[in-house]
This record gives sequence, C-alpha cells and structure tokens, in this order.
Amino acid sequence: MATYVVTASPDVKWDDAHNYKNRRNSTDGSTCAQDEFDRRRAAGLEVYLWRWDNQPTLVESHGASVDISLPSTPEDISGRLFSYLRQMDAEATSLTDSGNTTGISDYGRHARQDLTRPQNEVEWSKRLAELLIADGVPTETEVAYPVHQRKRRDLRLQLDGGQSLTIEVKGAWSDYWGRRNKIYRSYLLHPLLPDLDATKTHTVPFDLLKLSTLRSPETDFVGQLLIGFESPDDPMDEDVELLKNLANLSEWTESTDTWVSPTVPGQRVRCWFWHRVADGGWTVPVGLRSKGSDVVDPDEE
Repeated sequence: MATYVVTASPDVKWDDAHNYKNRRNSTDGSTCAQDEFDRRRAAGLEVYLWRWDNQPTLVESHGASVDISLPSTPEDISGRLFSYLRQMDAEATSLTDSGNTTGISDYGRHARQDLTRPQNEVEWSKRLAELLIADGVPTETEVAYPVHQRKRRDLRLQLDGGQSLTIEVKGAWSDYWGRRNKIYRSYLLHPLLPDLDATKTHTVPFDLLKLSTLRSPETDFVGQLLIGFESPDDPMDEDVELLKNLANLSEWTESTDTWVSPTVPGQRVRCWFWHRVADGGWTVPVGLRSKGSDVVDPDEE
C-alpha cells in the first residue's frame, strides 16, 4: 500500500522524511499528509507532497520555481496519458476482499479503500490530474459544462499558447462482462444500436455528444479517452470498430496503446484516445442528438 511523504525540497529521501498512512480522511484521528502540506502552504513555505509506492511520485507542490513547458497539441498529451495509465496499472497492487489485485481495471478500490463502491472513472480522472499537475500541466477535474451546469467534464487541462483541452474518460470491461453482455455493449454503444439498455446515460456516445457542445474560448480541443479491458483470446477490436463507424470517429484523430497488465493475470489493457478541434464540425450520428436530449438538457434533474 502506498504511503505519503511531505518534504521541503524536491530532493526526497525516505530516511529523512516523515511518512503518512493517508493523504486525506484519516480514520484514526492522525494527521494526514494533505493536512501537513496545506499547513506549510498557508505559511508560505515551499513544500512538496509525494506518493511513495516503491518509488516517489510527486502529487502536488507549492512555492517551487519550476520551468513549465506546456504541451502544444492534443497529440502531445496522448503519449503522456498512456504513460500515466501504465503507471497507474503498475501501482494498483491493493488486494480486494477476495484476494485479487485491483490493477487499473478496479482502480477505485485501490484509490478509495474507505468506500464500499468507489467509481473507477472518477478515480482515474483524479489520478490523471495529479500526474499531469506533477508534470507541470495545469489540470482541473469535475468542471461544469458552460451551458449544462449539472454536467461535469472529467478533465480540462491547459495547453501552450493559452489553449485548453477537455477530456471525457470511459471504461469498457469486456473481460469481466463478456463481449456479448448487454451491460458492456450498452456503456460502449448506446444509443447508436437498438435493443440496448436505454436507462444507461453515462455511455461513450453520450460523452461524445456532450463534448460536441463545447466551443472556443471555453475549450479549444475535445477528447474522448476509452480504457478497455479484454482477454487476450477475445479482443474487443470489433466492438470498438463498430463504435468508430457508428459515431463517425473517422472525423477525430486517434491514438492507441495496449499492454498486458502487470498486476491482473490474463488481462490486456487497451486504450484509445480520440480528439478534435472544438468547432462544431463533427457530424453527429443520426438519432444521437434527439435520443441524447435528456443527457444534455440544461434543466434536467
């Protein structure tokens, strides 16, 4: 299990630093790492907060003089995202109640062991934001859509030249559900195919629809990150190709990555990142906008 370290300089040495069991929400009343970080920051001190899991990873800093080189385009971001996701898969070594390693596919249980049913996509976004910030890329999570205030963007990050990129994050667990399972297919494809679960509103196509409402200067680029999990003998390529064809994703730029999970035996991780300019130029699939009216309705409850 990871621990946390607070230091006064970017030179972190385990033997010289006090470590904390929790970053936030201590259950035994002890001081958390974030409390100490916030105390030093309020005092105007230079301070660094590290997550230590075999090696230190910078989570947050204050008062440091850092030469920040921002990424210029979404293409510059895709490689970073895939690298971070690989790191997250490797660091998620916590065990579930059944004794299985969480990996990135069950990352919520790794990151929020205090919750009964943590949300993987929420915790993915939080950790990606931490890693982007640690690399000098200003990033926000849970940012409201400008018109649809009750809808939140998973990530909004700053690019060079004052531009920004908004990203929605989704998962697809074909190895858990099975590729013919209605739940798996609904989250990936509803409402682009008939006879799926019409109650599912947090789907990839509806994410794309929400992204299509954004324009500059609110954001300059939009991106969809899909993290898939498959059995090597039953790949999900056919399902994603169907999504790409139905959703007109040929109008988006695509980057991909894949690896065998180092933490979950027999699991292969597949990642797709699609992005485009936020100019309203995407050809929204026939029927998606009307079927998604409740999803982007600014007055929805």
